[in-house]
Amino acid sequence: MVQQQPVKYFTIAQAIFEERYKLSIHAKIVFCYLSKCANRNTATCYPSRTNISKSCSIGKTSVGKALNELSKCGLISIQSQFRQNNSQRNNLYTVLAYPRKA
Repeated sequence: MVQQQPVKYFTIAQAIFEERYKLSIHAKIVFCYLSKCANRNTATCYPSRTNISKSCSIGKTSVGKALNELSKCGLISIQSQFRQNNSQRNNLYTVLAYPRKA
């Protein structure tokens, strides 16, 4: 008999479903992915756009638009990161609407 792996869950903010944000479906999917990746204490993560694209099954252009949409709504912040030789690393994303434990 094959033993099943426990199912893993993550929490997302209900705010993404509020009418006031009028988020596209891509923005909602990307927000869910960032919430899944986010550190529980800092609400930060740094997935590449390629990984976001593959995991969400959407194109890189759609990922960029979704990230901009989420940033403009104040649901995430995006911080560019650079190496010592000034080449760009993955952005640091902070999920601002991250449900934190009390």
